[in-house]
Amino acid sequence: MSGKTTKLLLVEDNPGDARLLRELLLEAGASYFDLTHVERLDEAFKQLAAESFDVVLLDLLLPDSLGSETLLRLHAHSPQTPIVVLTGVEDESLGAQLVQDGAQDYLVKGKPGGESLARVIRYAIERKRAEETLRESEERFRTVAQSANEAIVVADDSGTIVTWNKGAEKIFLYSSQEALGQPVSILMPEPYRSQHREAVKRIHDGAAPRIIGKMYESCGLRKDGSEVPVEISLASWETAQHQYYSAMIRDITERKRAEEEILRNAARTEALLHIAARLNAELDLQAVLNAVCEETARALNVPAAVVSLYDEKSDLLSIRADFGLPCEFRERHIPMSRANYEEFTRVLGPVNTIPDAQAMPGLPNAALCVALDIRTIAGASMILHEEELVGALSIYTLKEVRHFTADELPLCHNV
Repeated sequence: MSGKTTKLLLVEDNPGDARLLRELLLEAGASYFDLTHVERLDEAFKQLAAESFDVVLLDLLLPDSLGSETLLRLHAHSPQTPIVVLTGVEDESLGAQLVQDGAQDYLVKGKPGGESLARVIRYAIERKRAEETLRESEERFRTVAQSANEAIVVADDSGTIVTWNKGAEKIFLYSSQEALGQPVSILMPEPYRSQHREAVKRIHDGAAPRIIGKMYESCGLRKDGSEVPVEISLASWETAQHQYYSAMIRDITERKRAEEEILRNAARTEALLHIAARLNAELDLQAVLNAVCEETARALNVPAAVVSLYDEKSDLLSIRADFGLPCEFRERHIPMSRANYEEFTRVLGPVNTIPDAQAMPGLPNAALCVALDIRTIAGASMILHEEELVGALSIYTLKEVRHFTADELPLCHNV
């Protein structure tokens, strides 16, 4: 033992057993121990409330408590204090149960010598300190994990979720109660789920994990069935019983949107430059308008486009060039007056969309749209300075409805 005095609380109602234990402590070195002796469990509670002890030596058969209930009550009262149980029976299964119920160790009365008793007491103190250190470490981890914006998910080597923080709840929409105990594969859509199963099988067969310590992008599956782009960083560690895998998961939806916007802007700029180069190569107005229709349709991946120009003399917007539409369209198309067109754009805006022309029977040229199976129409006014209307550029889809994104339609206006 070290020079520090160890405070012991002996809870034992048998005077002979208590005397024997004192003798063993003398044999080990009485100066190292400060022993307080009580005979009842309620007296032990009072002592523990009044002062702290390094170890409690506990007999399970007391006047006011019997059997394992004695240990359970004392452990519940003073969970921070190491308990060594004194028993008259040498039984390994009983010892394992006592440890499971909260004891640090157990001693068979009359068997150990003084040095063995001192060693059991010392080990009980050290194990309890190690448990407390581990508990505090786990508590710090839980605090950090719960305060993190990222999802922190820990799974054991069977793939079962054992840790789930608030960040994981926010991203995947499962509560902690719903996620814990579930297979981690519930967070993976196909084909990632199948790939995960194959990776787990490889690891169980002895292969080294390929992505531990790496950061990679993947796709997560929410409780509602929707998918979310994620960035994942994996780590692993081992205990005596299990291998654990922890994942820090970040929702990268906004980053992906920004990346896609950059790509769309680049594609839009490239399309405009291509259109400008094509127009600069043309010498007459009709060739320019034909090129505008063709290049706009290709840039927006639509089958057809039309340029209508305003004629001040007739006060009508009439088709001047088209791409991808049958001749019947131009032959049967009814021009629109400026007043009607301005009212139309006042309601829908200068850059506008009609999601399904066949669902709007009051639309100009509605019968023609039905006959040619024209569905979505989108367009932009062509206006010079001082609000002078020149005409309109329109795009069409055939047979299917299309929902244009907010950045696609401005291309018509930019052209």
